Amino acid sequence: MTQSSWMEPLWWPAMKRIQNEKGLALIITLLVVVLLTTLILQFDFSTRTDLLAATNFRDGTKAIYLAQSGLAAAKAVLRDDAQHSGQYDAFNELWASPFPPYPVGDGTVTVTIQDEGGKLNPNDMVDPTGQQSVPKKVSQMKRLFELQEVDPTLVDGIVDWIDKNSDPHSSYGAEEDYYNRLNPPYHCKNAKLSVLSELHMIRGITDEVYEKISPYLTVYTKDSVNGPINVNTAEAVVLQSIPSSDDFPITKDLAQKIMDARPIKDRVDLQNVVEKDIVTSIDGYYVMGSNYFTIASSGNVGGFVKTIHAVVERNGTKISTVFWKME
Repeated sequence: MTQSSWMEPLWWPAMKRIQNEKGLALIITLLVVVLLTTLILQFDFSTRTDLLAATNFRDGTKAIYLAQSGLAAAKAVLRDDAQHSGQYDAFNELWASPFPPYPVGDGTVTVTIQDEGGKLNPNDMVDPTGQQSVPKKVSQMKRLFELQEVDPTLVDGIVDWIDKNSDPHSSYGAEEDYYNRLNPPYHCKNAKLSVLSELHMIRGITDEVYEKISPYLTVYTKDSVNGPINVNTAEAVVLQSIPSSDDFPITKDLAQKIMDARPIKDRVDLQNVVEKDIVTSIDGYYVMGSNYFTIASSGNVGGFVKTIHAVVERNGTKISTVFWKME
């Protein structure tokens, strides 16, 4: 027996213990590395998330202020227009030109102004007391529906939604009992439209109908006996809906001539395009200027966009906000 062979039983267990301890240490080391790596990745993710949230908040706040500055600029343009060109409002003026994205700081501002005076107001179909319909305005609205190839009897349902009485305007109308039978039921408003999208709640006004008529309607123009239309900004179908004492004298061709002759600054300009008898017959139903405008102002910072939709009333050089919404 050699010396190494008889000593082997003595040192072998010790060496085995050392090897086992080394393996355990390696495992512990690997676990610590994995744990630290996980903590670092979680910390990195949390930091990046917080940084992104802070960046979005910063850019969103900047975009809001840019949109507000665009709204203020649009009001200034309308005020300046009233001071220097208050005779009429037409598409050849500065306010009617879309403002291209204008760089401000590290963002851009985009502004558009749209005239509301070239549209029909459904609320005008009911008199100020809310009890009686205004036949001429009802006929005018039905004329618009016909020109847009929409069933004109749907107008009766709009009248019933607005008027305060509980009597259907016609057999095509709809009062409280009709809406109570729906699933789910709801009340007939019996008051003026607050927003144009409210038309969706009225009998027969489907999405398809709404898309056809909504571009020519507004709820913001001031109540008046005749609800005059701005001939400088009205679309052809709205011009054709302007009534006279007994009919609608503006034909499609005549409406196009009016549009081609814009800007129409006064009655003389209109008579150069339209026969004097026709102009006289529609007196009270047309104007050359407007008092209500819709402003859309968007601020864009780093792809983060905030848009303000506002409707303003211009009374001389005074501009007041009647509707405001942030998107």
